Amino acid sequence: GELWQIKGRTYSAAEFLGSEEDARRYADGVFATVYLSPRDYHRVHTPVSGAITGLRYIPGLLYPVNHLSIDRIDRLFAVNERIITFVDTEAFGRVAIVMVGATNVGSMQMSFQEYRTNVGKTRIEDIPVAAGAKLRRGDEVGRFHLGSTVVLLLERGDLAMIHGENTPVQMGEALMRRPGSD
Repeated sequence: GELWQIKGRTYSAAEFLGSEEDARRYADGVFATVYLSPRDYHRVHTPVSGAITGLRYIPGLLYPVNHLSIDRIDRLFAVNERIITFVDTEAFGRVAIVMVGATNVGSMQMSFQEYRTNVGKTRIEDIPVAAGAKLRRGDEVGRFHLGSTVVLLLERGDLAMIHGENTPVQMGEALMRRPGSD
C-alpha cells in the first residue's frame, strides 16, 4: 500500500490513485518513477498495449518535483495534481500511467481524448473514455507543458527494473523485464 518517493519517504497508493479499490489491485505489483527535467522530452508514451479502461483527474498542488523537493516534501507525488490513465493488458494486468503536475507544469494534456488539467477543478473526476479506446505500445498518452514526473504501476509483480536509479531512459527503451529473460 506504500510507494517510495525516496529512501525514508513513502506515500499511500490509495491516496495517490484516489481510490482504495484501485490501490489494492497493485498490492503485489511493481512501480517505476520517471522524472522528466525541463531539458527532457515532455511527451508521455505508453510502455504497453491495451484497452484504456479509465481516466482519472486528481486536483492538487503544484510543488516542484526536483530532487530538493523530493527530499523535503512528504508525500509530494500524492499531493501534487495528477492525471491517471488505466490500461488493461494481457501481459501485465492493469497498468496505471500517472502523470504528476509540478511548478511550471500547471497544464497536462491528454493525447487520446480531449482533456487538459489545471482548469480550476477541486474534486477527483473519473472522465468517461470512449468504448473500445486502445493504446499500442509507443503511442502518445499525453504531454506536459514542461518537465515533471510519471509514475507507472503494474498489477503483476514479476518484473524487475532494467535501469538503475538516476539513469537516463530514451523513448522506446524497455524499463522492466522478467527476471531470467534477456
